[in-house]
Order: sequence, then C-alpha cells, then structure tokens
Amino acid sequence: MSLRIEFVEKASKAGANVSALSREYGISRETGHKWLQRFRELGYEGLEEQSRRPSSSPLATAEDVVAAVLAARESHPSWGPKKLVHVLQRKLKGDTPSRATVARILKRFGQVRRRKRRAPKTVLDRAPDMVVKSPNDVWSVDFKGWWLAGDGSRSEPLTVRDVCSRFVLSAKLLAGTTVE
Repeated sequence: MSLRIEFVEKASKAGANVSALSREYGISRETGHKWLQRFRELGYEGLEEQSRRPSSSPLATAEDVVAAVLAARESHPSWGPKKLVHVLQRKLKGDTPSRATVARILKRFGQVRRRKRRAPKTVLDRAPDMVVKSPNDVWSVDFKGWWLAGDGSRSEPLTVRDVCSRFVLSAKLLAGTTVE
C-alpha cells in the first residue's frame, strides 16, 4: 500500500512523467494510470486492493433450482447426482440442471459423503522372486482361457511350459478346469 501512495504522490505533482515513474516502481503504465485515476476519484481509499469478482454471474444456477436440488437430496439422502437429475426432470422440466451442476451444488452445500475405501483383497506386495538358471528347473502349469468348440462344448486348453526356455512341453484340450 505504501508503494502505491508513494507512486501516486510523485505522479500527482505537476510535470511528473508517469511512464518513467512506472518503470522506476516496476509496474506497467496502465497500472500507474489506473492508480492515479482511482486516487483522483476516491482519494487514498481508492488505492486499496479491490475485489476482482464479477458483479453478476448471468450463467449461475437460479436459487429455486438450487433449493429443488437440496430438497430432492433431503428426500433421497443416499442418491447421487445421476438419480437426482431424473427426479428433478419431472419437477423442473426444461430448467433441469446437468448432472455435473447437481454434483457441484451438493458439494458446495456439504451434501457429499466420502466413501470408505475397501481394503485390498490380497496383501501380496510383489510377485515372488524366482531364479531360474537352466532348463527344467521350473515348469509352469496354466489354463490359457476357454472357447466354445464347433459342437458348442466348452474347451479349456491346459499347458505345461518350461520357465527358462519357454518351451511348451504339453498342451491338452480339456472339458473343464475341474477334471483330474
């Protein structure tokens, strides 16, 4: 604030060069002229920081729509924006807000509860280390996914593979995963 007062007092003197003073104070010429204009109109109070918030928001959601959203949430406390929009469409017809707008309204008025995170089903941090030095050290046995055969029966391919060489030792088609 003292910087503005000092600038305006120097710039208000007769014969003062606003451009040179602006460079000296590290501000743009436009800002210097804006400060001078406010000082001439409002005095020292005009030099205080002013809000940049717009005076109106023409695209803001109407109060009656916000009230309808909150009323719908009150009658259905566990419903989210997707379901609430369908309820609001019956009431408001063409003035129905979008799902994102309903979500913003609910969040603004503290109507959104955080869900508890489910604990992971397994606590396996990483895959087990398997050191394979030569062929036939470790074999893997795995079902590779099923498909329907030409006669409509289910086919399950079972493979036995050498982990080191990746050589498929055996591949058999089975009727299911529970056969011996």
